[in-house]
Amino acid sequence: MRRGAVFHHVVLLRPQSADQLNAMPQTRKTQKQIVIISCSKKKLARPAPARELYTGAYFKTLLGYALSIAAAEDVFILSAKYGLVRLENRIRPYDLMMGEAGSIEIRTLKRQAKRLGIVSHGVIALGGKLYTGMIRKVWESVEAPLEGKGGLFQQRAWLIGQMYKADQKRHKDQERDKIVTRPIKARPLHKREDK
Repeated sequence: MRRGAVFHHVVLLRPQSADQLNAMPQTRKTQKQIVIISCSKKKLARPAPARELYTGAYFKTLLGYALSIAAAEDVFILSAKYGLVRLENRIRPYDLMMGEAGSIEIRTLKRQAKRLGIVSHGVIALGGKLYTGMIRKVWESVEAPLEGKGGLFQQRAWLIGQMYKADQKRHKDQERDKIVTRPIKARPLHKREDK
């Protein structure tokens, strides 16, 4: 070992004990989950990717929450006109509400889900009763965390609160898991005798 060499001593601030590791769930979800959010009446006046076309505050909150719990490729928008739309699909604006003549029908929604290969997935449905009701008619396994949360304002408040809590937890976890390095000077294990 070279005299005066500097090594870095690594300290993990959150060691995993055997008890902590054993307490972790051992089962893995076998059913893939997707998130489906409702569209918005407020839209841009020009064609755009779906995630940008809808401009309503409720939609933006739904999208923010959806992206905080799932990857973008697992998030779909349930459009009153187009049915299931991926976030990056470029679509034209329209003036149609769910349930009106010309809006998406259950049988079309079922065909889209089969074509996309997501009919057997679990779904987290984010939106109003009409949208959630349609989703329940296509998918067997549906979670609707906004049910019973009141109107749009109460739902937005709940979603924002959930995102805030998740962000705070993520921040705490990052701080706890931070790797601290500090230089230490290596000392020789034995004295070298010069002859």
